[in-house]
Amino acid sequence: MQSTRSLAQPVVGLPVIAQTTATRLRQAQQFYRQENYTEACRSLYLAMVQRLDETQRLPNEMSRTDGEFLRAIASFANPMAYRTLIATHEALYFGNSLLSEDDFHRCYQAFQEIEAE
Repeated sequence: MQSTRSLAQPVVGLPVIAQTTATRLRQAQQFYRQENYTEACRSLYLAMVQRLDETQRLPNEMSRTDGEFLRAIASFANPMAYRTLIATHEALYFGNSLLSEDDFHRCYQAFQEIEAE
């Protein structure tokens, strides 16, 4: 997950919870149009978390780790789509990766698969 251009650091102050999935998707699209693929992918990850809560498949707990998400989604019909978003989130925040447009498209495809469930 390498970027060919420098991207801004994650936006500080965006609330993690209390937004709808639709709001998170609009944020992702806005960041994408600004070529801020890092924040666009972060917004898709947060949309996944919010969708899990809204559909009551996995109630949101702010303290839930990516590892806990991975264990919880293991029994889902399509865990790979979730794993894509979780792995990207881990790379972003624990590997200090900057994300590319290709990364965004991969994450967006994963989110579309999740929405289709």
